[in-house]
Amino acid sequence: MGIVKDKLKDIQVTDEPHPALREQLDETEAQFQIIARQWLDKERQLQELAQLIRSRDQQHQALAESLTAYQLKVEELEQGVATQKALIEAKDLQLQSQEIRLEDQKRQLREAASQLEAKAQQLSAVETYARELVESRAFRIGSAVTWPVRKLRHGQWRRHSFRLVAEPEISLMSAETQEAEAAGTTTPTQLLDEHVEKAIVREVKPVRNSGTMAIGVVTYNNEPAHLAQLLRSIELSASRLDEPDINLRLYSIDNGAEALWPESDLSLTHIASHGNIGFGRAMNLLMSEAFAEPETEWFLCVNPDGIIHHRALGELLSSSKAQPGSLFEARQFPEEHAKSYDPVTLETSWASGACLLIRREIYETVGGFDPNFFMYLEDVDLSWRVRAAGFSVKVSPHALFGHAVLEREYNPKTDATFLLSGRYLARKWKNSQFLRWAERELISRGHFRVKADLPPLPDPDTVTDSEILFVRPDFNNYFNFSSPRW
Repeated sequence: MGIVKDKLKDIQVTDEPHPALREQLDETEAQFQIIARQWLDKERQLQELAQLIRSRDQQHQALAESLTAYQLKVEELEQGVATQKALIEAKDLQLQSQEIRLEDQKRQLREAASQLEAKAQQLSAVETYARELVESRAFRIGSAVTWPVRKLRHGQWRRHSFRLVAEPEISLMSAETQEAEAAGTTTPTQLLDEHVEKAIVREVKPVRNSGTMAIGVVTYNNEPAHLAQLLRSIELSASRLDEPDINLRLYSIDNGAEALWPESDLSLTHIASHGNIGFGRAMNLLMSEAFAEPETEWFLCVNPDGIIHHRALGELLSSSKAQPGSLFEARQFPEEHAKSYDPVTLETSWASGACLLIRREIYETVGGFDPNFFMYLEDVDLSWRVRAAGFSVKVSPHALFGHAVLEREYNPKTDATFLLSGRYLARKWKNSQFLRWAERELISRGHFRVKADLPPLPDPDTVTDSEILFVRPDFNNYFNFSSPRW
């Protein structure tokens, strides 16, 4: 460009400028300027491209470093997986070894169960014979004809019973009895003799198979729909009774809010509420009111959250008429208690208070529930006292009571009440091992902080050592208080 301009200056100096040449020079200069700008643009683009390449190189380097770190992590994970696999294989070997040991233990338990079942069958046969002998009129009177045979046979039954129960039960005797036994002045067999003699001389009252069946219900904030369902089931079962000499009467008391019963043709006696006094105390008030009526012969305890099968009342009455010296419970559905009962004699160690038939003679002899139980296990205690008095406790196999309990959620208050009742039951029936276990559970489950926080144990009604030996209360099967059926 500079050279061209110099030549133009020379031309201007030396010659007069030619118009065409001037125009051509201007065009050439314009083209040179365009080309210069294009080169500048290209140079700027090349610089940007170089910067982009440097940026890509840095990204590639970062990716390479990330890939290297990822590969290291993968290697670490593979090593961890290999270690875990080795541990799992070791655990599998341990589990296989434990399964083998468990199979051996199951086999041993089955053998032990078979032996126990054989012993239980032997004991049941002996007890059945003894019961038939005790319930016979000649045996109770003790005539000169039957006395020698009774003494001999009953002595054999006593020895068999004591041999089976002496080892776990001796520890239940009071300190005075143990001292007397150590001094040689008394023995468990003598205690059992004395108790059986008392049961023999118990007055046999004439059987009355007519009168009123009182049905007692203790409510606690139950929904009106549930009470209506229970009442309708009672009405239906009553309509199926073919017993012209039997009257039904309903008794109710509220431990919570006032219960709303629907209209019914059944006679309803409502006792004024004493507050939340517990199941046993409230049911005792109902029994006292019902048996104050001379025509009342039976009292049926019924839980408000259940239903009576349409044949249940008739089946319970039939069972009681056939065995008037027995406390009867209905079988619960859809799930039964796990406690066992004899499929032939129908005897069971205790009867549930959810649907429980009590005859007048039993009530007048034994009384109602122990009021020291606020809730739960009062039926176990009553059943043991009934058996100690020489009566029996049985299941009425065709009397059904609907009582669904499996869907209930865990309730800490209910759990604590169960354990407190179990603690008192063990105190009353002199089982220190179960008492200590219940106290440990009350603390370990967080219901109480330390033993000193536990409520004081009430003084129980007297249970004699001879009654304990006679009843043989079962504290070895958790809250079943009986050998379980499954």
